[in-house]
Amino acid sequence: MHIGHLVIKNFRAIEDIQLSLVPTGNVIVGPNAVGKTTILQALRLVKALLAPRAQNEAQQTLISLSAASPHFPNKIAFEALARDISKPVEIRASVVFNPVEMELLRNSGMDIARDLAAAQLGISFQNPANLIQFFASQQGIAVVKAGQEEFDGFLNGLHSEGNATLARIIREG
Repeated sequence: MHIGHLVIKNFRAIEDIQLSLVPTGNVIVGPNAVGKTTILQALRLVKALLAPRAQNEAQQTLISLSAASPHFPNKIAFEALARDISKPVEIRASVVFNPVEMELLRNSGMDIARDLAAAQLGISFQNPANLIQFFASQQGIAVVKAGQEEFDGFLNGLHSEGNATLARIIREG
């Protein structure tokens, strides 16, 4: 998988930028304070919010961007993220999957649905017994089934080349 296209609007120093990226490698060059690091921060933020790999990854990312405080983790300082606080922040990354990755995704649908369900419900990964117990319950079976259907719909919606768009729009309040 690689990022094929990136759109960032109203995020920190960046007003509006669109980048097409190639899978073999990309170089971002420019003078100091033009937004090179901000591009990476935007990608990190979207990844942390939409696909966290650690329990507190989203919170840690917001703290690193000075958009949240460890003392008040539920309050986002929108002004730390937006160039213009009257406008929404938009970050979109289109990812491209190769055929092998697409097949792997199709074969991993149930596992992905379980992981998403556990993350959304806040079930601790540290105690596997909690997960086993939940997923054996009627509620757990229904949640995983819904997640599997949603994931299958996502896969079916991908373009034939394997393109997907991850987007997160953050608004104040």
